[in-house]
Amino acid sequence: MKQENEWIEPCAGRDFTDEDVRFVVSLTGRSNRSTRTQLDDRLAVGRRLHEIAPKEDADGRLSAAGRLKELARRAGLEYSTACSYRDVAVGLDNSPVLKRLDDSGVTYSWTVLRETIVNGGGSPLDLAARWECLVKELESCRKEDLSRLTGERFRAALGSTPIPNSATAMSPAKIVDQISSRPDVHAAVLAAVAGDEALKKAVAAESRKAERLSYVQQVAEDGTTKTPGGQVIEVPEHARQEASRHLQQLKEAESAPEWADQAFEAVRKLVAESIAGDPEIAANEARAQFHAAMSRTAKAIHGIDLERAVTVADDEMRRSVTDLQAALSDLAELLNQQPARGLRVVKSGIA
Repeated sequence: MKQENEWIEPCAGRDFTDEDVRFVVSLTGRSNRSTRTQLDDRLAVGRRLHEIAPKEDADGRLSAAGRLKELARRAGLEYSTACSYRDVAVGLDNSPVLKRLDDSGVTYSWTVLRETIVNGGGSPLDLAARWECLVKELESCRKEDLSRLTGERFRAALGSTPIPNSATAMSPAKIVDQISSRPDVHAAVLAAVAGDEALKKAVAAESRKAERLSYVQQVAEDGTTKTPGGQVIEVPEHARQEASRHLQQLKEAESAPEWADQAFEAVRKLVAESIAGDPEIAANEARAQFHAAMSRTAKAIHGIDLERAVTVADDEMRRSVTDLQAALSDLAELLNQQPARGLRVVKSGIA
């Protein structure tokens, strides 16, 4: 409690009370406010925060920063937001053009005031010039019969960095995370894509682009690739350099799907030439592809319901099976006549 005749440093501030917390919560928690009401509420909060925790703190108790952090925590505010409220309120009260702002008759938002005082957008103008810019823009709005100066327009006038749209500013992964966390939105997106041929084609094109970029990136960064036969091989240095060149070009610009196709085909051609130029790799690749084909054939045969096949078989089916049996017998006889040549044993998948 302040005693009568007790001296208080001008910038000392004071300890906050539960009533201060309730005051901040009541003004920051209100919804459906007009632009002007929101501005007035934040300025009122900022003035209260300055009273409690001014920037220049001269007392020996809990520092202004400490008081502000604790009050912000209890009121459910970010510390940076509390600082912004305080600094903008003080800046406005000390503004050399305060009366001209009030006389303009044009509404301006909290964002406009914050950009003027705090300069969060990095305007090259100094504080005095920013105040004059605000007055000028308010006057321009009045002449254009506009009732409100928007933050976007004012930032452009200040030469500040534009604020991107919140959706386009998010990474693709973040957007996917947000959609996935909402089953209703996720279902709606899937339904929209499924019912729109253009969207389906666009999604397919982007998916193919991502896969092909991944292929080029692996060659460029790891120096390896997976062949059609399933081998993981090291690529020659010239192929890796070519992949790096394509990857750099794709990163430097917003690339269309066809650019990724061109990079993929160029790198794949170099990889194919590398395989063909190395007898051992070429032999392993041919062998791997053979085993893959035999595995698929065996899987298809084992998947036939024999009892069902017997009941529905006709002459064409019998001929097909007989021809396949003859082809497999000829292949087995041919392979058994050839020397092993030191080939490694690979599980074919045929039982």
